[in-house]
Amino acid sequence: MDKLLSLLGMGLFCTIPIGKAHSDWPHFLGPTGDLHAPALAMGAPKSAWQVTANEGFSGAVTANGKVFLYGRSERNEFVRSFDLATGKTDWQQTWPAVYEDNYSRGNGPRATPVCHQGLVIVMGPEGTLRALSQESGVLAWKWNLPGGMIPRDAFFGYGFSPSIIQGKLWINPGVEDLGIVALDPKTGKILHQVPGHKAGYSTPIPWTIGGKVHGAFVTREGFSLVDATTAEVLHRIPFRARSEASVNAATPVKIGQGDNAGIFLTACYATGGLALSGAEKGAKTLWKNDSSLSSHFATPIYHKGHLYGFHGRQEEGAQLRCVEAETGLVKWTEDSLGCGWVILCGEELVVVAEDGTLAIAPATPMLFRPRHNSKPFVGPVRAAPAADRGLLLVRDAKNLHAMAFGPK
Repeated sequence: MDKLLSLLGMGLFCTIPIGKAHSDWPHFLGPTGDLHAPALAMGAPKSAWQVTANEGFSGAVTANGKVFLYGRSERNEFVRSFDLATGKTDWQQTWPAVYEDNYSRGNGPRATPVCHQGLVIVMGPEGTLRALSQESGVLAWKWNLPGGMIPRDAFFGYGFSPSIIQGKLWINPGVEDLGIVALDPKTGKILHQVPGHKAGYSTPIPWTIGGKVHGAFVTREGFSLVDATTAEVLHRIPFRARSEASVNAATPVKIGQGDNAGIFLTACYATGGLALSGAEKGAKTLWKNDSSLSSHFATPIYHKGHLYGFHGRQEEGAQLRCVEAETGLVKWTEDSLGCGWVILCGEELVVVAEDGTLAIAPATPMLFRPRHNSKPFVGPVRAAPAADRGLLLVRDAKNLHAMAFGPK
């Protein structure tokens, strides 16, 4: 069982209605798949609770007032359920870990769980899906990658997160006939399998065109638009580095709203950023370069005509940037934060940097001026953050932190 490390100010910070709206954060990138969350209160963030997270880069998710965390402790993988308000452990399910990283970059899971219809579903770095009851942790079903072979170009094991699109569970194993796969989330039964797509580190998101839902994927080779009903591949765009030692990690970003939304693709390794007027065939290229916003692992956010995210390789010194979405014009650059994640809470950028810095600033193309800047986390911080019911959930190198925001 996990040991609760601290309950700092819980009576104050967990009983204040911090932000009028709340929403589950049931999967990677949040409820709307774009790292957008309700506004946080204006007070300085303080620890509501923290628990040991052990090893892994998997982000926390929430559903119905519960937090679910996927990780590894020595020779076992685990999924733990916590109460969102208190950090108290509800249950823990474990199984033997089998993945060993070839590059000494950690043996814990990379993929963030997905919550759907009473289940929490996790993707192991070795290619095993497990669906557990959110209520009890009891295993509902398990799906193993046939043959158990991780493709050689999935360098650090599987890092994409499973995604629910049109009621189906979509993954990108990238092997033989199982390039892209859709499964029944209730049973694990294969519903569709699409060959010819190698594995990437990007998580697919729903993309609606003309009232019809599709899946927007970035595999190793580039972008694919897949009909979520038939699994027909409607459009493909080559988008990858020439270097073999490279990956596509960022998820596609919608620039705009509804059927008129454009799409932004981004990757490092001299790949760059590509903005298009839409995801379908015939879409116009708005701009393409490697100098505006080339993201190494974190997906940028879009807000009111601008993209906010980290530009450049994590090892070589990245920069936080604001970029005009339709032109690629860099509006401002912040050099002090290195690499990390940005989520939009109301009208504010909440920046969680890899070195453990937490910065909060208005989301404006005019300048980056934080109203808060502290270092409450232990680096490296690489898991995607989450926000639910006024709490910011951040997994650092040691713990899962729940940060509360009191009145100003």
